[in-house]
Amino acid sequence: MLEAKVTEEMDIQDGLAGQNGQAGQDGKAGQASPLGADDQTLPAGEGEDRPFGHGPFGTGPFGDALDLIPLGTLSQAAECLKVMAHPLRLHIVDILMQAEMPVNRIAQLCNLPPHQACEHLRLLKGHALLDSVRRGRTVYYRIADPRLPGLLNCIRACCGLALPTRTPASK
Repeated sequence: MLEAKVTEEMDIQDGLAGQNGQAGQDGKAGQASPLGADDQTLPAGEGEDRPFGHGPFGTGPFGDALDLIPLGTLSQAAECLKVMAHPLRLHIVDILMQAEMPVNRIAQLCNLPPHQACEHLRLLKGHALLDSVRRGRTVYYRIADPRLPGLLNCIRACCGLALPTRTPASK
């Protein structure tokens, strides 16, 4: 009875080690999933030009093809969302959807000291989401990435808010 329990525990340990891609008691590594245990990304170089899910897994429950967003596009969107994932940065973009503005006015509207507003603006500009122009001693910021108004409009729509009536294009 004790021998059966020890054997069962060894089998469980071998199974767990195999799931993690580590060698078990028998020295063999388990087969790792192509997506990995922890993340849902394809191995490097695979599927970059095709939508995630196309191929053997790219069919719906009835064998129909799925209309999925390409993984490269999703990666770009994720990078943009990482940068925008701060309420003040979203607020800054919302402000700049109305018109280009100088740093001190953006800081006022965000209730921030100018140096903190500058840090957010610098980050957004560094990721090519905003652009700036100097006129005399004043630096004006404007939206450089055409995706940003769509992102804010999506947030407005999902939250049941009205779309802005004025955009920089309709000045």
